[in-house]
Amino acid sequence: MESLKKRWDEWVISLKKNKTEASGDKDAKTKYTQIVYVVGPSGTGKSFTGDYMQSMHGYQHVDGDIPLQNMTLVPEYTEMVEKAMLKDDWAPYCSELARLTLEAAKDNDKVVLSHATKKNYYRDHVIKKLIEGGASEDHITIIQLTIDPKVKARGLYHRTARMAEQSDMTMTGKEVYRVAFDLLYLFYHHFHSYSTCHFPDLRTQDLCKAFWEFEGEMTEEKYIDVFLKASGQSFSFDAFEVHPKAIMVGVSGRNVTHFDSVDKALGLTRSNELSESICANSDEARDKMESGYLQAIAELMAKKEDGQKSSLVDVDEDEKKEEKMDEKKVEEMKRRRSTIVQCELLMRDFSSSRIESTEKVGICRKSLIKTGKIAED
Repeated sequence: MESLKKRWDEWVISLKKNKTEASGDKDAKTKYTQIVYVVGPSGTGKSFTGDYMQSMHGYQHVDGDIPLQNMTLVPEYTEMVEKAMLKDDWAPYCSELARLTLEAAKDNDKVVLSHATKKNYYRDHVIKKLIEGGASEDHITIIQLTIDPKVKARGLYHRTARMAEQSDMTMTGKEVYRVAFDLLYLFYHHFHSYSTCHFPDLRTQDLCKAFWEFEGEMTEEKYIDVFLKASGQSFSFDAFEVHPKAIMVGVSGRNVTHFDSVDKALGLTRSNELSESICANSDEARDKMESGYLQAIAELMAKKEDGQKSSLVDVDEDEKKEEKMDEKKVEEMKRRRSTIVQCELLMRDFSSSRIESTEKVGICRKSLIKTGKIAED
């Protein structure tokens, strides 16, 4: 990470040196740029909000997933994401979000940054870096999106289906959701071994097992039911922190009221007849986003911090030779691995813990990748 810190320091120094030069005029504009920092849990519509503000109100949208989406193209992003995902150190990632925002502020008087920054510590880190880069604290506004759990669950149901489609999954809907709920059982082992305070009794284990032992097709209403039970009754994971300076904006309407709430919070006005078309265009753009970076994350998380081969690897080379697996079986395992990683990222909202590879979790992951089922103890 030394290269990232060095790049940041050099960039800040260059800003200070150029204040009296021609290029300094652009840098000086940053002080007067209005910056909106949109945060919220996965599924609340952060990127959608940023896209809306860009389309309707002329903000330059900086999507907080840029480092993730470009990690296969920028080596430093790969290193940055690895440190965040494997070591739970998001400082370099958040510093880069601030840098990207400041770069956008050079040529725009209104910028919106959207990211699922969960902890106030890292949100404050972003703000600190923005101020160091020339932004005015008085011109930085934090918007925190909130949503009804049932509405969020319904959105995540459809997101799970899109994840499977983007991963070129051939499994039926029932099998896709069985994999998703297998992951909940896997997470029980992970978090129980990580900190027993997360699971004070065995009810959570029983609930998780019930998820992947269900019979019949996993319908939308069934998904919502088990999601609410998991997040509300038994799972005592850390909540998404509320920032003391944030303007809380409810977006449970999932319609034009989303725009109304954002506009009201920021004191903005818009032309109503354009709202419907902008909503449709934003949805279409999001649906077409490449999911290739998730494959890259899958490869990244296949590495253990100790350098040993991870259980996320499809299967050991020796095992491949012994089992003489055909191409179809190997491809099925690759797809399961991709889906597992995507679901893991999605489920990070339940906990601030990093995704680590304990021995028990490793066994569960390998079994799930190879067979599509969790191995019993």
